Amino acid sequence: MILSRHVESFIAVARYKSMKAAADSLFISTSALSQQMKLLEQEVGVPLFRRSYNGMVLTASGEVFLEKMKQLKALEEEAKKLAVQAAGDTPQTLSIAYTHNIERKELLDLYRLLKRDYHQELELFAVPYKNAIQKTREGTYDACFVPYGDHLAKSGLKTQTIRIDRPFLSMPHSHPLAGKEWISRRELDGMELVLPEKGLFQITDAVYDEIQSFGLKPKITVITDLLQSELYCQIHCAARICSGQPLTPDMLVVPFETDAVSRLCLAYKPDQETAARLRHLLSLIARQQEEKKQAQERG
Repeated sequence: MILSRHVESFIAVARYKSMKAAADSLFISTSALSQQMKLLEQEVGVPLFRRSYNGMVLTASGEVFLEKMKQLKALEEEAKKLAVQAAGDTPQTLSIAYTHNIERKELLDLYRLLKRDYHQELELFAVPYKNAIQKTREGTYDACFVPYGDHLAKSGLKTQTIRIDRPFLSMPHSHPLAGKEWISRRELDGMELVLPEKGLFQITDAVYDEIQSFGLKPKITVITDLLQSELYCQIHCAARICSGQPLTPDMLVVPFETDAVSRLCLAYKPDQETAARLRHLLSLIARQQEEKKQAQERG
């Protein structure tokens, strides 16, 4: 945005009435956001917020400042929209596939920011992993958000890593280890683990290899479909490897000892036309990653 970053942060705090919620929406640390608010109040010369049991509440000065900043932001948005239209470069709606087992909040945050910053819309379609990759290759979708794995590596699609995570164990509340804060490798020995087929996801392939290298002997049940695997775990009191939140409230996630990691990627055809259609989305992802890196360095 052209407006000062401090002003953008101020508007977010006023909206959420919470430093943490506003910081999460801006992809920065709470301490960095707090510092921005202090600098903004110093620049304006009066307090803009007061803390209460309802969170961050605007002062009378803050209310006046917010109203004027919203007007400026609306003018800025209109100016940007007119500038894009004058250039004959109105952004097209993007068609993006994603797999059921990734965090939807992250996609919705991207959607919100893409619409706000570039006036571009996303159409999101939840589809099975292989279908997402295949139909992106065929041009049905402009791109797909999928975990990295052999199918993606061999697809010929270009990939950009969005996020790197460690996996969890997802299990029903009735599982004997459900109450633990952390599960060691040795506790996997003899446990029934539900995994997708080998060669599908990088993360589960790494878990397969780790189980073998440490001489562990869990009972492996192969179920690729996410919902079916969760239902199986609930019926048979088993655990499954996951990289996101479970689909049903009957399951919970517990960290476990592992060196395996998962990579969430944006995959798309490696041609200039596709890259041009995705340029705003790619720019937004790059900006988010840089902001997260800076927040980690500061925090």
